[in-house]
Amino acid sequence: MKAQWRLPAPEPSKENPKGPHKKRKGAKNHQGKGKSKGNWHRPYPPGYMIPKLEFSAMESVFNMARTLTEFIAKEQERMKGTSLRK
Repeated sequence: MKAQWRLPAPEPSKENPKGPHKKRKGAKNHQGKGKSKGNWHRPYPPGYMIPKLEFSAMESVFNMARTLTEFIAKEQERMKGTSLRK
């Protein structure tokens, strides 16, 4: 069980001898019930263009991948050359 840390209770004042009371935030036992539960709505309003990945961004990713594979191939060739020199 997790340890629960609480602040000390506030001191009661002269105006309110019982101390401050928390406000009620409504009945929580009815959350998610009724008609609103089953109504699915689209995440974007009609006419909104869903942003697509730009070609320039995709092109830069492919270029990075290509240079990385070329670098790995060069390093493997270099490592093969150094292992033969022993």
